[in-house]
Amino acid sequence: MSSIKRYAGAASAVVLLAFSLSSCGGGASDAPDDASTEDFCKAYNQTSDLDADASAEDQADEAKEQAEEIIDVGTPDDISDEEREGFEIFVDAIKDLDADDVEKFTGAESEDDFKDALGASDDDYKKITAFLTYASTACAEAPAE
Repeated sequence: MSSIKRYAGAASAVVLLAFSLSSCGGGASDAPDDASTEDFCKAYNQTSDLDADASAEDQADEAKEQAEEIIDVGTPDDISDEEREGFEIFVDAIKDLDADDVEKFTGAESEDDFKDALGASDDDYKKITAFLTYASTACAEAPAE
């Protein structure tokens, strides 16, 4: 299962298994807003080369690499303004991810723990959830790259 899908599944199920988006460089607000759904889903569904017992530092590095790819691709033009804002907030919230942050996410046992690990307000968390729901729905059957 890809890191991104594990993270999205965790948000939906309130059981965090992993995380995936992060950013280097300009951030999510600079991501294109006219990606094809196919290209977006390839980036969203990307698989991880890490094994289950990878260090938190390796997981953080992997998240940053995957984020760079999804930011380069951007979001499809059919994404709502709220979902796009959620994408930007989510990526920017974890753009400086480090090993300690990984442990916060993997230790989250509830939706409140997940929201706190992101450092998100209630309004921002609603937008993040909207993005994760959009991506999980749009990419449910798309193959991983």
